[in-house]
Amino acid sequence: MNNPYTASFEDIRALHIDYQQRKTRERFEAWKQTLTHEQIQEQLDNESGEIVDEINGAAADVAQKTEFVEFIVALQLADFYFPNKQKGVSFDMRRGVDPGTITTFEELVGSFEDYTHVDCLVRSGESEISFQVKRYRGDNTPDAFVEWLNTAVLKHYGKMNGTSLVILLQPVSDGRGPLALDKLYEVFIREALPNVSFDGISLMYNDAESGHMVLHELHPRHHRKLVELNLALARMRGDA
Repeated sequence: MNNPYTASFEDIRALHIDYQQRKTRERFEAWKQTLTHEQIQEQLDNESGEIVDEINGAAADVAQKTEFVEFIVALQLADFYFPNKQKGVSFDMRRGVDPGTITTFEELVGSFEDYTHVDCLVRSGESEISFQVKRYRGDNTPDAFVEWLNTAVLKHYGKMNGTSLVILLQPVSDGRGPLALDKLYEVFIREALPNVSFDGISLMYNDAESGHMVLHELHPRHHRKLVELNLALARMRGDA
């Protein structure tokens, strides 16, 4: 990283929690212009109505933003690799940005470097891991995924020793896992592994049926790490 912003896991998470709380207060003040407190509470309790639609729509819009995804994924990776430990997270800032002046979530994600081989770094004690994060939105087949991996990623990154690649998949709800992962591993070993220079390659996705956030490692070993979704969500809210 050429211009890193570094802070503890808890301090970085606190920036996001503060952002969420400020947005909630802003929305509540706007809702009070047209609705009573009782009407607002009723919609929230019933999880339906214009307020809930607005909240869900805003969340969906934010979730599509690359910088937001990179921020959340960095916290999730820190939890995967260093659970129940003191840890820190780093992000690369654009040239000309003074990391020491950043005090809000908006300032942080708005200053991320767009073109970098390291999107985030997580550390605990003497151990640290650098990550490049990509999202896969292609066809849900092993062949399509491996072709994308070879042509859209591995071909363009060259030597990536010291960095792990994390690929975000769409959430899973059918209990089978995305992309038929056992078959995907076979195709990966045969057609992509010779092109890999990353220290590691993993797939990350939500498995709503099992109730876990999954980090499925393809390289250097075939292995899965699990974090309960309820715990992961609570960590993002600051409840755990």
